[in-house]
Amino acid sequence: MAENEPVEKNGVIGLTYRNLTEDKESWYLKTTRMISSELYLRPDLDHSDDEKTFSRKYSPSLKTMIPIRICAYLSVSPVDDAGLVSFATFSWISFLMVKGCRHKIDMDTLPPLSYYDSSEPNAKRFRLLWEAELAKFGPEKASLGRVVLKFQRTRILTDILANCICVIFCALGPTVLIHNILQHSESGSTDLLKGIGLCVALFLAELTKAIFWALTWAINYRTAMRLKVAVTTVAFENLLAFRTLSHISVGEVINLLANDGYRMFEAALFCPLPISVPVLMVACTIYSCLILGPTALIGLLVYVLFTPLQMLMAKLTSIFRRAAILVTDQRVRIMNEILTCIKLIKMYAWEMSFAKAVRGIRKAEKKILEKAGYVQSVNSALAPIVSTLAIVMTFIFHTLLKRELTASVAFSVIAMLNVMKFLIAILPFSVKAAAEAKVSLKRLK
Repeated sequence: MAENEPVEKNGVIGLTYRNLTEDKESWYLKTTRMISSELYLRPDLDHSDDEKTFSRKYSPSLKTMIPIRICAYLSVSPVDDAGLVSFATFSWISFLMVKGCRHKIDMDTLPPLSYYDSSEPNAKRFRLLWEAELAKFGPEKASLGRVVLKFQRTRILTDILANCICVIFCALGPTVLIHNILQHSESGSTDLLKGIGLCVALFLAELTKAIFWALTWAINYRTAMRLKVAVTTVAFENLLAFRTLSHISVGEVINLLANDGYRMFEAALFCPLPISVPVLMVACTIYSCLILGPTALIGLLVYVLFTPLQMLMAKLTSIFRRAAILVTDQRVRIMNEILTCIKLIKMYAWEMSFAKAVRGIRKAEKKILEKAGYVQSVNSALAPIVSTLAIVMTFIFHTLLKRELTASVAFSVIAMLNVMKFLIAILPFSVKAAAEAKVSLKRLK
């Protein structure tokens, strides 16, 4: 076959592998044709490829900001060509869900992995950032956490923007609209148009809040996937560069790439979400003080006192995580030795002694994981308790001071504190993910 001769497979026409470029379309051709003998393990590290203009660097992401894109349903990769509404509501995957209901999903009907989510561009970019960090600070002072933040910096800022818009509409409903609706109901006004307008405004505010909240999850999921792929690929490539792996077993490699890689995924998924919590707390507190008075600060105080307890839980989680990793590595190392020397173990009838050793290690690992689970359960259970406690304490002090409390004010304050509960509920997961990611970053470095 000539070098530039077109070939056809699975309905896709393209050039031979040698003539394919490294752009998005050729990557799809390589994926569809599944050329397993020429897998791309180590990306080209030509630094000139990383020097892109703003338009070239952010063009695919900026196209996603278009509200509706009809071409997404006809695209090879629907997620890349989805519009803002489709991307935020995950409707680009609706056709696949319909096929799943009809039991017609197979490898041919599944869309290929997005080029932008694959290991090739992400590992290349992460390696360039890591090499720049090494060149600037040296191997000892280089921070892998700083590289991870640089890797997802733009996407985190975009996520914060979407989250702040969600918070604005999240606070707008209970602080303004619900309060006005209750006041309109109490006044006995016959202005039907105003009442309908307030209800429609509340509906639109809640709808916008839901869309932007879903958008933050959509951004975080894709960011987390790219980060996990980049970190694990670069770590695996560095392992391949060694002449021998005598310092680490195969089991430890699997544990490092799978377990620690997933911790990075969780950190990128959960950690950006609580960033907007302080903005929401300030906004809700100011408005609560305006409609209820200084006693509204009691509710804020309960939430503020909850934060150091969260930090303590995070520290305990980090301690248990570090201890569990050491025991897990020890268990994996022993299992690897058992599998390697199974013939000698059988020959000398050492099965019972080795089984006893493995059971002891697994028992110790189980105890540590149980303790970590208890801490996480307490951490998760505190979020709804704190919200209820804040409401009760606020109204108790307000009534003890013999201040006026109407239905519109009471329900508005309850709605605002429940909004704060809505975002603080994610805080335990973010704290846990950050604590575990801190340990994983040390191991990966």
